[in-house]
Amino acid sequence: MADGPAMLVESHPHPGPTWWGWFKRVGAWIFFALVAALLIRQARTIDWSDVHGWQNATLGPRGPLTLDPAAAVLHYAQEIFEGMKAYKLEDGSMALFRPEENARRFNRSAQRMAMPEMPEEEFVEAVRQLVLADAAWFPPVDGGSLYLRPFMFASEAFLGVRPAKEYKFLVIATAAGNYFKAGVPAVSLKYSNMRSRARQPRPAAPPPRSRMVRVVSKCR
Repeated sequence: MADGPAMLVESHPHPGPTWWGWFKRVGAWIFFALVAALLIRQARTIDWSDVHGWQNATLGPRGPLTLDPAAAVLHYAQEIFEGMKAYKLEDGSMALFRPEENARRFNRSAQRMAMPEMPEEEFVEAVRQLVLADAAWFPPVDGGSLYLRPFMFASEAFLGVRPAKEYKFLVIATAAGNYFKAGVPAVSLKYSNMRSRARQPRPAAPPPRSRMVRVVSKCR
């Protein structure tokens, strides 16, 4: 993966251990019973304001957020999110699947919600840094992955009919097991360009991309 932008990131390593020891002690079946309830304890955050733009990039322990009762997200629902995964390759490196497409879709959501757009390279770099920081939390099982949740919400405290002037962007992660049960093959899909069960896109909607599958970007 190409080097990210020059934004300075304040890093705060998490003091706690990973769950490798838990896995060895309690076994895989208890481990995955816990996975759904446990979020990885690192987070990547960036703030935005209409005065300073993107600033205060940090990477550190995940913790509760402090919000004013008048925070715009609580009253006007200015919040967007993406979902993506990081995978481990045969050589031990981590990889993301078409993260640039997630960045573009994230910005399309921001446009519709009157929120600031994040530079695509900074979005990808924020995700990449969290994957590298949380590499030790990768589940040591077949089909495992890190599920990544980039999201942004309006953090300005105000009551009024206008877009917020302050936002917070975060990326958090959790371990994920194989989507299918052990021994169950992956689903088979049939593609048809003759019939559609979904509503046709509106004329103003962007056309579907013809190149949806891209080479993974390695997180080294």
